[in-house]
Amino acid sequence: MEKPSFLNNIKGNLTNVASKTGIYDANKSKINQLLDEKAKMHEFIGMEIYSLYSAGSLNIAEIEPFCNKITVLSAEIAALEAESRPDADSICPCGTKLSKESRFCPSCGTKVEAPIAEASQAMTTCDCGASLPENAKFCPSCGSKAGETVSKCVCGAEITPGSQMCMECGRTSA
Repeated sequence: MEKPSFLNNIKGNLTNVASKTGIYDANKSKINQLLDEKAKMHEFIGMEIYSLYSAGSLNIAEIEPFCNKITVLSAEIAALEAESRPDADSICPCGTKLSKESRFCPSCGTKVEAPIAEASQAMTTCDCGASLPENAKFCPSCGSKAGETVSKCVCGAEITPGSQMCMECGRTSA
């Protein structure tokens, strides 16, 4: 028995709709991917502009209030981070006494969950600016081996020595 022509039309229309839906879904996915990439580029541009503004290399009146707000927010974040640090000294599982600023153990390199109070020992300075105990193998602030050069990306993330790019934002390191 032969199917009525209107059923063949419905079948053809459903096949056409299904095909268009697949194309729509693929395009929607690609559009979302491109929008995400575009948003990242806007973010990078913003970080670069703020970096230039902070360095005094850029003076555009329209962006000044936004840059000032970022500076205020950064100060508030730093103050809250300082408040959240415990006052008592702490000891790493390896037995090393850790300072309040420590984010990594200077002896074994283990990450410290909460920075702790200042230790009084003979100090040298790491390239990141943190004080190092006399026999430290690792910086208690940035975690790098003592004596390694640490650089910072404009996004604020530390760039591991030998890295070709920032692992936070993807910029290539200079």
